[in-house]
Amino acid sequence: MAENIFSLSTNKVLSLGIAVADTFAKPINKFPKWNTLDTFSEIKFSAGGCAVNTGINLKNLGLNVGVAAAIGNDKNGKYIFEELRERKIHTETLVEKKINTAYTFAMISSEGRRRYLTNWGANDYFLDTDIKDSVLKKYGLIHICGTFAMKSFDGKLTANLVKRAKKLNLITCMDTIFNDKVNCLALLKSSIPYLDIFFPSYEEAVQISGFKSIKKNMDFFKNFKIPIVGIKMGERGSIVSTNNLTFICPSFKIPVVDTSGAGDAFMSGLIFSIVKKFSIEESIIFATACSALSVGHMGANEGIPKPNLVKKFIEKKLNTSNKKKNFIKYLD
Repeated sequence: MAENIFSLSTNKVLSLGIAVADTFAKPINKFPKWNTLDTFSEIKFSAGGCAVNTGINLKNLGLNVGVAAAIGNDKNGKYIFEELRERKIHTETLVEKKINTAYTFAMISSEGRRRYLTNWGANDYFLDTDIKDSVLKKYGLIHICGTFAMKSFDGKLTANLVKRAKKLNLITCMDTIFNDKVNCLALLKSSIPYLDIFFPSYEEAVQISGFKSIKKNMDFFKNFKIPIVGIKMGERGSIVSTNNLTFICPSFKIPVVDTSGAGDAFMSGLIFSIVKKFSIEESIIFATACSALSVGHMGANEGIPKPNLVKKFIEKKLNTSNKKKNFIKYLD
């Protein structure tokens, strides 16, 4: 097994990126015609967005965590602030902008697929200077999630922040969000030298590299020389490369309620495992379990239990020595 290659100055984690007030509605399988009405049976309100989702998940897993994001001076902003504060998540890096808090209406199908309508609001105005070095140095790992959907922060300002984080000896981790309206590779290039972990989804990887094949994408990302790089592949699992070792971890099959937040759940499990010094293989399996548990619930930050329950889920799924031995598939 590949050893955990990171040493953190502190186990405190900062989740930085998008904050959104979410409304989930299910089932929505088709759109009504103009000037007509249709109905759905379930509705749920939630504080969400990549940074908030990951922060809540990490707190559920027992880590000391803060959230860095931009909100507006409005009811939705206050709602997000209070939701984080009630969970004892640090909010000193939650910054207020003179614009509305981001909002998403999530339409969930009967099968758990989703469509989103989003107003990015305050997220478009988040800046690297909103986070001071005096605050950054309190953390051991910074996870940047929402890259390609933060208009001001993406590109140069992201690079500025991860460069500062590396100077303060933080582990730097990045997840991305799908956006086919920007030049993803151009926005990413200046941050690559300062990243320790990079894990986009397959759809996001295609936008970055221009390749559709998994192998070509992984070869492309290996050239970045990031210590841990991988691709989340949804129901096909994930592929990861580290220390000249590449392997595939399949997904755990469970009934799907809502796939919203599955990627954030995966990253939460991975970060938790890195902090707790699991091997890389154990880390990816744990992350995969968190993602599976997430899709069994409606909402983007539901379903992640205490670590011992995640481990019990894994043990139940891999209940024979043969399954454990053959679950991970090494490619080189």
